[in-house]
Amino acid sequence: MKKIILLLVILCLKQSAIAQNPKIDSLRIILKTRGVPDTTKLKTLNIISWEYALIDDYKAGIQSANEALAIANTAPASRLILDQRAAAYVNLGVINYYKSDYNRALEFYLRALPIMEEINDRRGMGATYNNIGMVYDDKGEYTKALEFLLKALKIREELNDKQGISNSYGNIGGIHYSKGDYAKALDFHLKAVKIKKEIGNKKGLASSYSNIGIIYDDKGDYPKALEYQKKSLEIKEEIGDKKGMALSYGNMGNTYKHMGDYSKALEFFKKSLALKEEIEDKKGMASSYHNMGLLYLSMNRFPEAKLYQQKGLYIAKEIDARPDIMKGYEGLSQADSAIGNFKDAYFHHRYYTMIKDSIFSEEADKKVVQSEMNFEFEKKEQAVKLEQEKKDALANEALEKQKMQRNGFIAGFLLMLTLVGVTYRSYRNKRKSHEIIALQKELVEEKNRDISDSINYAKRLQQAILPSEKSIKENLNESFILYNPKAIVAGDFYWMEVVSNNFVCIAAADCTGHGVPGAMISVVCSNALNRCVKEFGLTEPGKILDKARELVIETFEKSESEVKDGMDISLCVINTDTNEVSWEGANNPLWYLKDDVINEIKSDKQPIGKYGQIKPFTTHHLQLHKGAILYLFTDGYADQFGGEKGKKFKYAKFKELLLSIQNKNMSEQKEILNQTFDSWRGSLEQVDDVCIIGIKL
Repeated sequence: MKKIILLLVILCLKQSAIAQNPKIDSLRIILKTRGVPDTTKLKTLNIISWEYALIDDYKAGIQSANEALAIANTAPASRLILDQRAAAYVNLGVINYYKSDYNRALEFYLRALPIMEEINDRRGMGATYNNIGMVYDDKGEYTKALEFLLKALKIREELNDKQGISNSYGNIGGIHYSKGDYAKALDFHLKAVKIKKEIGNKKGLASSYSNIGIIYDDKGDYPKALEYQKKSLEIKEEIGDKKGMALSYGNMGNTYKHMGDYSKALEFFKKSLALKEEIEDKKGMASSYHNMGLLYLSMNRFPEAKLYQQKGLYIAKEIDARPDIMKGYEGLSQADSAIGNFKDAYFHHRYYTMIKDSIFSEEADKKVVQSEMNFEFEKKEQAVKLEQEKKDALANEALEKQKMQRNGFIAGFLLMLTLVGVTYRSYRNKRKSHEIIALQKELVEEKNRDISDSINYAKRLQQAILPSEKSIKENLNESFILYNPKAIVAGDFYWMEVVSNNFVCIAAADCTGHGVPGAMISVVCSNALNRCVKEFGLTEPGKILDKARELVIETFEKSESEVKDGMDISLCVINTDTNEVSWEGANNPLWYLKDDVINEIKSDKQPIGKYGQIKPFTTHHLQLHKGAILYLFTDGYADQFGGEKGKKFKYAKFKELLLSIQNKNMSEQKEILNQTFDSWRGSLEQVDDVCIIGIKL
């Protein structure tokens, strides 16, 4: 699969190359200018080296990088000189990788790493770990490949390097594809696509589309495979990426072969091979020969099938690409068997089996899984450490606050004694009495202000856990959220998490109580939902609620006293492309409006929290048409007292109201619901928090 290699240069070098995009001839003029400092020469030679690599002139690219090294190795050591020396080694590594000379590529990358460590170039180290991982991937050493790719991902996440993170996701997806785990591969590639779209990385996006197309091809979904390959090819043609175009041609050839359109497949394989020969992509050539050999085998042209497999195997051995060597022996075994040369077929099949076992051994699989587990463990351990540091800081802050409160109490107590003494001595002095009363009033008002400020700060904290209106509209364009807390802070909350480009989780939740206690519980419950999706990777509503219940109970069990608090919830997972809806509720139902009728799916009668007889939650699946409306809500709207007789609004009236406004747009529906609620409540106190979510598919 297509691998992503990053050029490693310092920031200013990147900015120069990207912003000005100078031609090689004009760069050469800078080198000929008299009195040019060594640092300028180094930067210029490294840019020239990379420009040659981009146009596939590898010989000239290597020459320019070696010229840069000659200067860097003799110039007085400085951070800038060391940085450019590392950049030259990386350029040599990248060019040799493109030439499929993997051992030379590794040699240069491993020379660059110690220099980067010496100057603490974390971004460069991340990119170089990534490049080393790609070399081991092409060599079929997947355990080592994953080890270096996870090192790269860790650094990039620490630096919040979005482009680097997206590249790492794509490359890790490639490892899982090679291991045959298509679900994991697709998951990582879709993560990569999301980030690449955000940052406008066209070349990376084209690569991800190509990889996704290959996965769909292997799954037998050929129209989907061609769709993604064509999307990839369009971008590659636009940016002039010959290596990428060759890959796309080859991938499309494979898909046409699987569809039985052999003439079309041969046409694309030949296009792919011609480009690979032009840019001297040996690994690509080996792959093309292998693919064409398999195609000729399917066409019953057995001598040609064997010839092309031999060509591919020869190149694969030359560059030590074990996966391609394995495929070559397998192809030769099949060709010999078809010809009737069973002795050679057996011989080649034995070699195929030996190499396959060395690549895909059970021990190697365990090491791949262990590498991922170690990475996740270190990541969680770091998160726990940061969380503990935050808790320690909050504890210290609370301790300081207690000291201040104690000192304030002592000072206030002494002041009170003084005031009592003064009052006793001059109780007949009315003016003095009035001053004392005024002072006491001021103290009470100040205390009230402090309490109010604390609650308002708690409101800001609670608002931080709620998804922004902008993010909701980006993912669910036709929707509204009516959110009216009873107090400044609330026990009700709404929650959303985007799983992939077209899967959105959204919920309306009602925690025990309202005000400050309810708000505190809402933070615990919201965090549990986040962990279910982000940490445990759950996307089925029933499974999410099962795990959330477990996490909430686990959190409250840390208390010495028994805590039975929790939440009621209505949770949907929506496929925005197909309008498929998965739903489950804890004590709160789902209403959906279809063909002028409001239908109801009843919830499981148990909360998210400690409960007498706990049962697994059940996921419900719906296939709805465009225009259907979902309503998720808590009980605050229907339970509000009001009207002429001061009675509850009730669910029947709530349902009638929704039916009467079904033809309004979602913003108008929200406004009507809000006005109706205020009108019904009148001068009466609001009895509970209100949260209603409306979503038009």
